[in-house]
Amino acid sequence: MIYKVIANHLINVDLGVVGYLPDGMRFLDLVIDTVVRLPRVTVEIPVKELDRDEIHELIRETLTSYTYEFRCMLPRTDLTFLHDFFTLLTDEYRRWKFNVAMEASTESHFNGLTPLLDLALMYKEQDSSHWVTLKHYTLDLMATAVTEAVMAHYVEPVKMFLEAHNGAIRTLVLKVDFPKTPLTNALDMRLLVDVPEEE
Repeated sequence: MIYKVIANHLINVDLGVVGYLPDGMRFLDLVIDTVVRLPRVTVEIPVKELDRDEIHELIRETLTSYTYEFRCMLPRTDLTFLHDFFTLLTDEYRRWKFNVAMEASTESHFNGLTPLLDLALMYKEQDSSHWVTLKHYTLDLMATAVTEAVMAHYVEPVKMFLEAHNGAIRTLVLKVDFPKTPLTNALDMRLLVDVPEEE
């Protein structure tokens, strides 16, 4: 028998300091447009209590696999914008005193700056398109968002099945649908719990 544990989880794409940069909102719009293009993903989860790091790694690997064939759909104007935006990001990065900021209460606002810069520099060295940087930055954000949603909604149900159901769980399969328009921000998630039927 398969139990279906349904959860709708609202996500907020927060770019931190990246969003404060000039044209940060335009970059946010491109991130959201990329989220809207993400396909439904199916992730098989190990049958045991949920571990945040393990879940994040599984989801990120799945997103990478599902979007491997993603083709750039951005017009040249957006690609030029991304080039200029990543150049600005590199210049601005040197102006921040991270050792001070990380000790302050504003640490969370810096979450997006270093990862995005690292991606931009890495793909620049590989001579990849700025679209690739945008895609992988978006995948990182969504892997984190889905992981948080899984931990918020499924830790207790999985624990209940592990401890209280007579039959051993055969499989745990997570299905995630991402928002399909820029005006929506809900993850539609289903955890399918396969347990043996009573004989």
